[in-house]
Amino acid sequence: MDDQLAAEILDCLYLLEADWRWKDKHPRTKRDVEWVRAVIERFQEYLRDKLIERIDEMLLAGQFDAVDEMLEKENVKGASIERLLAILTTTLPAKARLCNRRDFVDRVKAEFKRRKQPDELLVGLA
Repeated sequence: MDDQLAAEILDCLYLLEADWRWKDKHPRTKRDVEWVRAVIERFQEYLRDKLIERIDEMLLAGQFDAVDEMLEKENVKGASIERLLAILTTTLPAKARLCNRRDFVDRVKAEFKRRKQPDELLVGLA
């Protein structure tokens, strides 16, 4: 499954969850909503794993410029905490070869502060 398709499916799942929670015409049980949430969570895990795998493959292939560009373009405000931590963890071994990583770390730190996330989550990842 390609990433664009996966992202579109995740968007559909979010819409389905919202629809099931808020529509009075077709009330759903709590179990229905929990099922959709579980599917969303598993799908997010899948996407995160694919991201880690892709970054790792790029680094192993010496595609540091491509990873650096990805770091520059990553929208930290729209990303989950888990995604940001996954990117930081995966790129850590190559930090000396990634010019944009320092800026990415700074943006992540600022976003953690904005979201009131504990700084301890970032220890050792800069």
